[in-house]
Amino acid sequence: MSLTSELHEPDSPISQFFAAHFPDRDGFWNAWSERVWMFPTIRPHGSLANYPWALVGAALDYRIRICWRPYAAADTVAAIGARYARRYEMPGAAEMWHDLASRWDVMMAYIKRGLPLDPDREDRIARMCIALAAYEAIARSGREVSLLARTTKIDEVLSRVPAEVVDDIDNLLDEFKRSDDRFISPQSTVLNPMFSGAMMVGGADGDVILDQYLWDFKTTLHPTRASNDYWPYQLLGYGLLDLDDQYQLEGAGIYLSRQGAWISWSWPEMLALLGARPNVSMREWRARLSRHLLANSLL
Repeated sequence: MSLTSELHEPDSPISQFFAAHFPDRDGFWNAWSERVWMFPTIRPHGSLANYPWALVGAALDYRIRICWRPYAAADTVAAIGARYARRYEMPGAAEMWHDLASRWDVMMAYIKRGLPLDPDREDRIARMCIALAAYEAIARSGREVSLLARTTKIDEVLSRVPAEVVDDIDNLLDEFKRSDDRFISPQSTVLNPMFSGAMMVGGADGDVILDQYLWDFKTTLHPTRASNDYWPYQLLGYGLLDLDDQYQLEGAGIYLSRQGAWISWSWPEMLALLGARPNVSMREWRARLSRHLLANSLL
């Protein structure tokens, strides 16, 4: 299990804690809808039937992070998926990982040297990001994605990625670069942050911290339809699981990649929108959550 998995279970200890102490999800979503309803949406071209929405969202996360800092394949959740592939007897996926990781690291070294990315290299990066997303899916679900099945050759996997998916990632990347220049080179950046209380919920890793704000990337066609989702609890959960305040977070936000919109809240703003008891600090909420999870034996 992980934070997001726990939040999908209404009877899990952390879901019960949030429901008891931060009960006004309707208030949060009403405020959310007022902020996002007017944004235009970037849609993929061609048929949307069987479109790999989840893979594209995860792949875009990998691609966007390169804009801040190139990183090794070994430092990704996909690498955990590769280890799981061996454990879960997915021999093809396990065998292909080394080749994919080697190609990725070569590309990252190229980028670190400041060399230009021509269309051919951008195409290759997008396809490798989809492959990384497929490995990440193994880590998060324990199941093999069809993209990785029935082959031991990474070239075949990369060739399976449809051109419209590559184009979609390229368009979303262009929108990200247009959306807010100050996020291209922030003063401080932490990619894929891990939180000290993560193991209390089976794992919790964020997307990126930029200048003391935690950002989560969401790639959705319909952001106003998210009112039954766990997004606010996910963001607040990350902040509360930073038990020792390692990152000194001031708040959190969501980047809507299909709308090119950055939406953020300070912790006091988020707590108020969720109906939290006033005048209780994040430090105290962290302590209360820790005691609750320990009492319910999630460790």
